[in-house]
This record gives sequence, C-alpha cells and structure tokens, in this order.
Amino acid sequence: MTFSVHVCRSCRYENAAYALLTKTNVKKRFLLADSTLNSMPCLRKPNPKHERFAPLKLYLTKACETKCIDIYGSMEKMIEEKEKREKNQYEKAVSRTKSVIKGYGKRKATSTNSATRSKKTKDVEEHQHEYIQEVEQDNGLWLKTCACGLSVTFHKL
Repeated sequence: MTFSVHVCRSCRYENAAYALLTKTNVKKRFLLADSTLNSMPCLRKPNPKHERFAPLKLYLTKACETKCIDIYGSMEKMIEEKEKREKNQYEKAVSRTKSVIKGYGKRKATSTNSATRSKKTKDVEEHQHEYIQEVEQDNGLWLKTCACGLSVTFHKL
C-alpha cells in the first residue's frame, strides 16, 4: 500500500484510524492546508464523477491525525481553532447581512438624478400616499394610484 502501513484486513476495515478520507474531508475535519497535504502520502484513484476530472486523492486518517497534532499541538487545540474560524465566519456573515439590510431600499444617486430629484422634492411636499382607487388589469395584476401620481402594480391574494 502507498502508506507503508501493514495491517490485517479485519483491523483495516474495523478500525477508523485506517479509513481513507478524501482531500476535501481532510481539509474540513483536520484544518490542513493544501501545502501540507501535498507533502503527505496519498492514494490516487480515477475520479468517479468524470474520467477527465482531477484524480481523487485519498489520505489515511491516522496520518492526517498525526500531521494535525504536529501543526496544532493537540486535537483539542485544533477543535478550538475550528470553532474560532466558524465564529469569525458567522460574524462576517452577520455584518454582511446588516450592511445589506441597512442599505435596503436606498438608491445610489447619480449626479444627474440627484439634481432633478432635489428640484422635485422642493416643489412637492412629502406626504403619506393614500391610494384612492384599485383597478384590475387584463393580466391579473392590480394597479392602485395616489393623488400625487404614484402608481403601484401588485398581485392580490
């Protein structure tokens, strides 16, 4: 075998330490970088999805655990690092969501639009839209109009 480990068949299939893991699973489970995986022994098999895709790289679980311990010091420290990364990823997602929500409904004003918009806002006072009539259109949509001229098209449920 590629890993230079001699194990009987029963131990090989029953013991989880001798299971083979794909490159993706090793990166997620043990937080090992590509550069680290390139220096580790692996078993290459043809890709089951398509023959022209990159070959499937399988790594021995026991070898990945020892490399992880070499890098992080212990499995507990690796778990702490994984939790820290997940927390950072969550915080980034929350901040992105907050920024999207904060900017929701706002338009970016261009120089020409801002000039015309400022003229319109000076002439027309802000008010609450009161839709007087609702008219059904041919395509199943409804149209409601305000006294200021604003019209909204919508579906009625």
